[in-house]
Amino acid sequence: MVGRRVPRTLLVAVAARANLAEEAVLEALEDAGRARLLGEAGEDGYQFTHDLIREVLLTDLGTARRALLHRRVAEVLEATVPAPAVTVLAYHYAQSDEQDKAILYLEQAGDAARTRYAQTEAESAYREVITRLETLGRGAQTAAVSEKLGMMLALQARYDEALLTLERTGEVYRVEGDLEGEVRALAQIGRIHRWRGTSKEGLTRLLPLLARLPKASASRGAAAFYAALAYLYKGVGQYSEQLAAAEQAAALARASGDDYILTTAQERRAAALLALGRLEETCRALTDEVIPASEATGNLWTLITAHDNLAGAYEFLGDYQQSRACLEQAIALDERLGDPAEMAYLLYGRGLNAFALGEWQQARPDFERAATFVGSTGQFWYATYPPHGLGLLCLAEGREEEAAHYLKEALTLAQRNHDLQALCWVQGALAEWDLLSGRPEAARVRLAPLLDAPGLMASYSREALALLPWAYLGLGEADQAQALLVQVISTARQARMGPTLVQALRVQALVLSKQERWEEAEQALQEALTLCRGMAAPYAEAKTLYTAGLVSHKKGELEPARQRFEAALTILERLGERLYARSIEQLLGQGEHQ
Repeated sequence: MVGRRVPRTLLVAVAARANLAEEAVLEALEDAGRARLLGEAGEDGYQFTHDLIREVLLTDLGTARRALLHRRVAEVLEATVPAPAVTVLAYHYAQSDEQDKAILYLEQAGDAARTRYAQTEAESAYREVITRLETLGRGAQTAAVSEKLGMMLALQARYDEALLTLERTGEVYRVEGDLEGEVRALAQIGRIHRWRGTSKEGLTRLLPLLARLPKASASRGAAAFYAALAYLYKGVGQYSEQLAAAEQAAALARASGDDYILTTAQERRAAALLALGRLEETCRALTDEVIPASEATGNLWTLITAHDNLAGAYEFLGDYQQSRACLEQAIALDERLGDPAEMAYLLYGRGLNAFALGEWQQARPDFERAATFVGSTGQFWYATYPPHGLGLLCLAEGREEEAAHYLKEALTLAQRNHDLQALCWVQGALAEWDLLSGRPEAARVRLAPLLDAPGLMASYSREALALLPWAYLGLGEADQAQALLVQVISTARQARMGPTLVQALRVQALVLSKQERWEEAEQALQEALTLCRGMAAPYAEAKTLYTAGLVSHKKGELEPARQRFEAALTILERLGERLYARSIEQLLGQGEHQ
């Protein structure tokens, strides 16, 4: 009942509660030893000589007697051991007839498991507590524990189960007139809709409650509610609204003294700044506020997200090494947390980083591993990204059939999830393919709708939008191309977005060469090449050399054009690239026949 080995002091104390004298207990133990049922285990304990003996004795005990003994063991442990393990107390009281103590320690055992990030163990404990509370008809207590269960399910990416649990919880609070509880439950529902890829649904669910929230009320529930709105606004590309909701959540968290939610709100604010292209502010907010506060409060989820967003900011700045360091930290932390959905996105991010740095042999296993997490977790908003990564890599390697399959899958998921970031990246990859294949109209059709998207000129959209002027140029619309380039280049310079600026400068050189403004075209190319080499981005450098070759060729400088094409081809061959390489080989072949 207590285990195979039992301390003597525990046996004596339990027997004393049955009014058995210590001397009698010791005599009984000696008799059991002579009968070879028990053996001494060290100087202060006993153990069964065989597990079968223990099993037979347990079987012979009646249910009532077993429950009584479990209660007495738990009471002794509770009264005499300075810090008994809650899991042990939970076990013994759960086998006894002491319902209140069983509920108390089972919930504490679940909380302890949650602190260790043992999600399935916590889930099991919370479920048992809920079953007992429902039997006793304690609705409010049941709802409070159901909140915890909902988050444990969400952290395992079991979003539908989590939503069902939390919707029931919110209804209990609503019926009982507990607005604070209802707001807390809805806040969790909102966050889960974001992770599930159903942010529009989440906003529809949460926004009606705003009118019922007291304007001056500062509570934990209200702070969590506004933080959830910040998550949802991010999911639909409303970044100004996200920023406002995050700032309101932070103000309410400060007023209510909740540092945990304050840290979450500050991280959501930084995520909004990132999407709005305010990269230096993003980095300061994350490094100076969010990461230290997350570490201090033990907010592991927010700490992971903060490192991920910091990696994104560095990626947009073109600081790929710093970005990788942040991703490695986030991945190590998520291995502790055990969130499969977040791990899928982090591995995708590391694969994208390796792709930019020309380390394609590392990129593929990261993309593939990310895809396995997607396959095991079902619907969530990160699901779009692994097929995008695999499609991008297959396209660059010239594996067009596979690329088409993956990019089509990514596009379908991005549209289903209303994920503007993913939509920009997938359409950007497909548009670049169209442009190199001589299909500028197809590229325009893909990219022009981005101009009307809510996240226009968001940090993630600008690199894809820099390709749209190339499509305009191919359609003979040089003035329209130049007008958009001015906007993209201006915002990229202001935000110091290296990769986007390189993309825009490449297209700018093509527009300028069309106008025979050769010197300005050359200046644009040289700036782009300098940026590429500073970022250690070989694929971007090869693309820029390809563009430089086109400009030289258009100018009639065939030998410089050949040299630039060959320099690009050298890099591409090292990478194993075929998309641009095929175009260059065709151009070099034409030159040989001139």
